[in-house]
Amino acid sequence: MSKKSKNKKSVAKAPLQSPQTYLKSGKARNLPIYECRLNPDWRETGLATVVVARSHAGGSITWATYLIDVFCVGLKQTHYLFNVEIDEYEEMLEQISEMQELEIADYTLVHNVVYGGIAYAEDLDISPLDKDWAVSQYVLAADTDEVELLDLEFGKDGMPFYNSGPYDNVKQIIQKLDTAVGPGNYHYLSHVGGFDLSGIDFNDLDFDDDDDDDDWEEDEDDENEDDDEGFTDFEEIKDEK
Repeated sequence: MSKKSKNKKSVAKAPLQSPQTYLKSGKARNLPIYECRLNPDWRETGLATVVVARSHAGGSITWATYLIDVFCVGLKQTHYLFNVEIDEYEEMLEQISEMQELEIADYTLVHNVVYGGIAYAEDLDISPLDKDWAVSQYVLAADTDEVELLDLEFGKDGMPFYNSGPYDNVKQIIQKLDTAVGPGNYHYLSHVGGFDLSGIDFNDLDFDDDDDDDDWEEDEDDENEDDDEGFTDFEEIKDEK
């Protein structure tokens, strides 16, 4: 072995990290807000469709949707897409907008709608109904005093108003309401329709993607410059869960 070979140091690569791990690390919260969307009739209908999108340095988008029942159960559904091209984001946003009118909204408002709705439901012992919240919450800022607390009304006419959804465990939620506020102290309406994110197939995306890697390699020395390179596509993310 030559002297040059003996003196050559091996360079250890940073461990591979999944998009879920990246999001849960809180790094996505440092990305600038690209835009937020909210349906204008959320106060009247009791259902808020929230979109929060953040932009990476290279121009791609990480974003999440949240369907919030502000009258009773809080988070009903959530989805997230990670490091997608902006045209992919706009195409999926258009699909949602065809089913539900969305307007540009201030981040502080949508933050309060999501966290406030969840807090109201948790006071009724109703936890977020979608397990993807464990990851999608990290597209939002942490719920701290750094975000202004808005005086929003939750419930309807001073009490919970439960409009059951097609995928709800209705019996369990009614039992929780009976325990939390007592029979007669809430309104209940059997499912009568309304917007539902299940009408959007977040897996059935016909986007070109030449990167088949399931993971991305984080460069600790250039983290801020390269945080959007080599990510998996959303379909891969959903398959991992």
